[in-house]
Amino acid sequence: MKMAKSKSIPDIRFSGFEQEWDKKQFDTVFDMITNNTLSRDNLNYVCGSTQNVHYGDILTVFSEYLDACEENLPYLNDEEVATKYQNSTLKDGDIIIADTAEDEMVGKCVEIGNIGEKKVVAGLHTIPCRPKEKYAPKYMGYYLNSEAYHHKLLPLMQGVKVISVSKTGIKGTEVVLSSEYEEQKKVGDFLFFIDEKIRYEEYKLDKLETYKQAMLISLFPRENESVPAVRFSGFTEKWEKHTLDEIVRIYDGVHKTPKYQDSGVMFLSVENIETLKSDKYISEEAFEKDYKVAPEKGDILMTRIGDVGTTNVVESSEKIAFYVSLALLKSNGTDTYFLSNAMQSEPFKKGLRVRTLTTAIPMKINKEEIGKVEIYIPKDIKEQEKIGIYFRNMNLLIKLQKEKILKLQNIKSACMKRMFV
Repeated sequence: MKMAKSKSIPDIRFSGFEQEWDKKQFDTVFDMITNNTLSRDNLNYVCGSTQNVHYGDILTVFSEYLDACEENLPYLNDEEVATKYQNSTLKDGDIIIADTAEDEMVGKCVEIGNIGEKKVVAGLHTIPCRPKEKYAPKYMGYYLNSEAYHHKLLPLMQGVKVISVSKTGIKGTEVVLSSEYEEQKKVGDFLFFIDEKIRYEEYKLDKLETYKQAMLISLFPRENESVPAVRFSGFTEKWEKHTLDEIVRIYDGVHKTPKYQDSGVMFLSVENIETLKSDKYISEEAFEKDYKVAPEKGDILMTRIGDVGTTNVVESSEKIAFYVSLALLKSNGTDTYFLSNAMQSEPFKKGLRVRTLTTAIPMKINKEEIGKVEIYIPKDIKEQEKIGIYFRNMNLLIKLQKEKILKLQNIKSACMKRMFV
């Protein structure tokens, strides 16, 4: 690849290509196709002859390229509907654009490929369109989802709570495309390779998280049981039942929104529970004034408003401030890595749910109620430590896997910005 500087040449392109890209109006490149207007409420999806792509699928499920032979698309259950839209069935290379969303994702699209003998139609709140000329597979889908094109849709978006873009508006937008098929192919294949890598790493993450859930079931006692199904060798004693407040001290965060600043003491809230990292800070003076008890290395933070019951162990020795949406748990001797994961077991989560105010908006659990939840723990600290280390290592693997995915997503995002005009 090499760098380039021009309004009609991308910043990064594959070597061997010098020609400037063509600027055209959308409706000179695409023909519009009829979509159906059936909502999910009007459709019972069962095995049938024609598959349907709903705008929600585009916004939440598909990336820039949909392999119709691999994806489990829903079928229209009504043969009459399938017949009605028979003349609107899609072909390889067709684009489906979501014309409605609750945010600026409106305009996101997917390119259909590898249809074969299948029948696929575009559903509610979509704008299907077909290139008038042959373009390399995947190229057009990635271009139309790029920032270079999407920013041209922003002035056309209408609405407040629900945002939409019209077919007429899209027709008048400018597209900037390579006229060289081989360059299109290299760009499309390269970005698709990154997407495939992301999907593979997401698959591995899903397997890790599934395995962790299985071990949470196996290494902690099930409801009304005092020993787990699986134990480390050398441990045979029954576990002891306690209420949480017998083994930890529980504290609230501040109840008022603090005055934030660019540096100082990091301030955590419910949305920071996964990483225990935040870009919000408060002053040293505010911290000393409001926090007689603060998180320390080895303590547990637990979400208690909005999301209830997610935990994490503090591993930093730096000062940390926290909002009332989190509860601070300081152990009286129980291994905190063990305890943090024991609190993710189903019996403990059930105990939290019983005491959670689900009708509150947002739902929450009062600090005093957290301590009433019952939990089983082994008397032997060594068994606690073994289980704690096991899950600490597993959580680290999951964290590293998420970081790998994020890195790939950032690479893709950077390429999408610089490989299109």
